[in-house]
Amino acid sequence: MKKLIVTLAIAAFAVPLSFAQVSKTKGGTKTVATSTKPVKQTVTLASLPAPTQAAITKAIGAGKITKLVSVTTAGTVSYEATVMTGKVKSTKKFDASGNPAA
Repeated sequence: MKKLIVTLAIAAFAVPLSFAQVSKTKGGTKTVATSTKPVKQTVTLASLPAPTQAAITKAIGAGKITKLVSVTTAGTVSYEATVMTGKVKSTKKFDASGNPAA
């Protein structure tokens, strides 16, 4: 039950927020410009789908995840993992399937 509540809470906060601006031109025609800001949510590895967990675990090797963030931009989910390998700190990015992202 607790996992279900956590999963639902993550899903609720993962919805991207969209803002619109309305402006008038000289001819009186309205134009609308929208911008979507990325929504970042701290998540746990255990909350991700099993294939994504496995791919991220394999990609980080002997490193340890110190922070894992879900980033939702325009409906697309990706993940950023802050990893410590020895004394070296790095950030690795993954798509929703766990594949390394640029």
